Amino acid sequence: RKFKDWNNARGIRLDPGASRKEIHNGFCERMVQAIMRKTRIVLTLCKLSRKYWPYAVKHVAYTWNRKHPEKQKDGAFKTTFELVFGVKPEVSHLHPLLCVGYRKAVANGDDKLEAQGAINAEIGALEKNGTWRYG
Repeated sequence: RKFKDWNNARGIRLDPGASRKEIHNGFCERMVQAIMRKTRIVLTLCKLSRKYWPYAVKHVAYTWNRKHPEKQKDGAFKTTFELVFGVKPEVSHLHPLLCVGYRKAVANGDDKLEAQGAINAEIGALEKNGTWRYG
C-alpha cells in the first residue's frame, strides 16, 4: 500500500503486466538492447576483454544520458539528464572509455631525474567525487 501511495503522490501510474513477458516492456527492452549493442561496439573498438563489460555498460549509459537528445512534445530536444534534473548536462569531462592517463608516482628517494608519473589506462567516466575509476 505504501508503494502505491508513494507512486500516486509523484504522479506515477503503475501498469503491471504478466511476469516474464518482454512484450509488456517494449521500450525498456529496446533500450537495454541498444545499450548492450553499443557496449559490444565499445569493447571491440577499445580491444578490451569481456571482463570490463560493467565499465563499458556504465560508460555507455552515462554518455547516452548526457549526449543523446530526444525530441519532446513541444518540439524541443532534451537529453535524459535534462529531463530528470532540469539543467543541461556538463559534458566537458567526458573521455573515451579507454584512454591514456598519468598517475602521480610515489617518490623513491632523492633522485631528481626519476619519473614523476606513471602511465595508466583510465577506464570509465569521472565519479561523483571527481576521481577516475580504474580497472
